[in-house]
Amino acid sequence: MKNALRKLDKEWFKHLGSLEFLALSNNQLVSIEEDTFSALVSLRNLSLHHNQIISIQDHAFSKLQKLEILWLYDNRLSEITDNIFNGATPIKSLSLHNNQLKKMSSKAFESLTSLEQIYLDGNLLTSLDSKLLQSQNKLRMLELQDNKLTSVNIELLKPLVSLRTFNLSGNPLLCDCTLWDAWLWWSARALNPLATCQLPEISIGVSIRQQLQNLVCNSERTGRVQPAVSQTRVQAESSCGVRNLTVGCLIILIIISAIMIGSFIYIIGHRKHRVQEMLLPLESNSI
Repeated sequence: MKNALRKLDKEWFKHLGSLEFLALSNNQLVSIEEDTFSALVSLRNLSLHHNQIISIQDHAFSKLQKLEILWLYDNRLSEITDNIFNGATPIKSLSLHNNQLKKMSSKAFESLTSLEQIYLDGNLLTSLDSKLLQSQNKLRMLELQDNKLTSVNIELLKPLVSLRTFNLSGNPLLCDCTLWDAWLWWSARALNPLATCQLPEISIGVSIRQQLQNLVCNSERTGRVQPAVSQTRVQAESSCGVRNLTVGCLIILIIISAIMIGSFIYIIGHRKHRVQEMLLPLESNSI
């Protein structure tokens, strides 16, 4: 509700212990102090979007032990530090989109073990720490579109065993071997991040799948790319993880190689037999 508020006083809320929904959106708030909402012990939904918030003190939401939805989008936050959400364990949906976020502490979401949805789209993020989401095994939706990400670390994604929606569109993704493991991870889970390649230039606008499925990345994971040797080999290596081949995968590759060699020997032998058949009449006539 728009009231042109610039600052909140905790005294306003001290007798509102039964309040479950609080809308403070469309104001001119610039900061949130630690104990502002400490009396709102029954609050489930807190809306702070469309303000001018540039800072939030540590533990600002720690007393809200029933809070499930927190909307902080359309503000001016540039960084999320270690303890802003410390103690805010019940939060299930967190909206931080359309801020000016450039940095996210690796411990920013450590306390948010109930988180199911997180919106980080429309920010200025160039990278995400691999430990950022290590506590989010319940996360179902991750929105990262319209940032400045060039790659996604596979270690960031591994804890997300419940993920169902994943959006990376609008990021300048570099489609080389540094993205390979992440691509295999989301492909195996039938996730479609709606992303296209922006680098290298020859792949601009090409789908990640189309670009990466034709690459063979070296075993040292240096990010260098070698041309594909054959489609059969690429498919076999893709299914086996390419650079982390198991015994089973090696057996598959050996079988494929044996089939190819056998086929080659058969073709050579067949051609030789045909030549001999053609020569027999000539030999008979000469006799």
